[in-house]
Amino acid sequence: MLQQHLQWNAARLAFVSTFLIALMRVKTVNLAEIATGFSGEAKVASHYKRLQRFFRDFEVDYESIVLMVVKVMKIPEPWVISIDRTDWQFGKTVFNVLTLGVVHHGVAFPLVWIMLDKKGNSNTRERCELWNRFLEIFADRKIDFLTADREFVGEDWFDYLLCAPCTHFRIPIRKNTLLDDGQKQLRADVCFQDLRVGQSKVLSHPRKVWNHSLYIGLWKKLKQKMDKRAIQ
Repeated sequence: MLQQHLQWNAARLAFVSTFLIALMRVKTVNLAEIATGFSGEAKVASHYKRLQRFFRDFEVDYESIVLMVVKVMKIPEPWVISIDRTDWQFGKTVFNVLTLGVVHHGVAFPLVWIMLDKKGNSNTRERCELWNRFLEIFADRKIDFLTADREFVGEDWFDYLLCAPCTHFRIPIRKNTLLDDGQKQLRADVCFQDLRVGQSKVLSHPRKVWNHSLYIGLWKKLKQKMDKRAIQ
């Protein structure tokens, strides 16, 4: 299967195949643990050194891998795209990863990502860079909508998504966000206070949020929790 999609030599493909099997056996990305999942007569220390050499010396063509994953998974269009950010700290080193994936059967498969050289939230420039990387590879794909959490809001970011070609999006907002109908401003939770558990509603007219006219909807899932409002 790898040979059909990756133009690598046979020895490297064999190693990657073995690596993937070991990865599924040990269920961790720790190289020392993965080394224990290799089969054969070689010592664990030898497998560990092979893993180190591979990731140190080989320039991985992630675009080819991403295209292979999409083909193998046969993810149908239109795609639901998810943007998220994760960070963790190893000693004094902070890893802050901004990633974009395609959602399939409830799982977001990473397609492109960038490492942020800082702590905390991403900014509009970084999000646009990530989206542009995605378009360079998958410009011909049909997109249903983009989804993200409440970190990914703001006037400049929405400017980018709404400019041609427009990207539809569904992003939660906080319950205290002010919604402007042109005559008055109301908090989001006030606009949906009539909903019961299990009910949903989309406001009949767009509301101005972050200087953009957007449709606001809510599905009330739990009692005493009404912060799952999404703007589209």
